[in-house]
Amino acid sequence: MSEDGDFKQEDILKAVKTIMVEDDEEPGKRIKENHMKWKEFLSRFRNSEQIHH
Repeated sequence: MSEDGDFKQEDILKAVKTIMVEDDEEPGKRIKENHMKWKEFLSRFRNSEQIHH
C-alpha cells in the first residue's frame, strides 16, 4: 500500500497470488474441504431457521 493509502497494482497482484492455491494440493485441498463443510452447515442452519419461523 502506498503512503496515501491507495493500493497499487503490484500490491493487489501479490495479495491475489498469496491466496491462490491449487485445489488438489495442500493447503488448497483443506480450504476446499472446509468451504464445503461451512456451506453445508450454513445451509442446514438457514433451513432450520425457516422451519421454526
